[in-house]
Amino acid sequence: MLLDEMFSPVIATMLCDRGHDVEAVAADAALRGAADQVVFEAAVERGRVVVTSNVRHFRPLNDAAAAAGREVPGVAFVPGHAALTRARFGQVVDALDVLAGRLPGDATLIGAEAWLPLPGAG
Repeated sequence: MLLDEMFSPVIATMLCDRGHDVEAVAADAALRGAADQVVFEAAVERGRVVVTSNVRHFRPLNDAAAAAGREVPGVAFVPGHAALTRARFGQVVDALDVLAGRLPGDATLIGAEAWLPLPGAG
């Protein structure tokens, strides 16, 4: 997984502690502050699902790439801005942990999208 910039690198660390291979854009000097297209392409190159709250930009990028026949890892959407507060870190980590456990062996959604169910998010 590649956590979009709105997610703290702490979430990536917590997921890595649970045995998942996760990177955070906010901890990557080459991606921090980069355009969404650049982040999406980095995720594709790295074979990582993008985790984001930015449906407006990442859904069209994912859909266009999949429609063009590109093999893309997919996108996992977190509703609202739940990941922005420390109080929600645990819920976000738990939801991503469950999602990672459901992914196929190559750890991708294969061009699809998933939504993380978070109580009270919207």
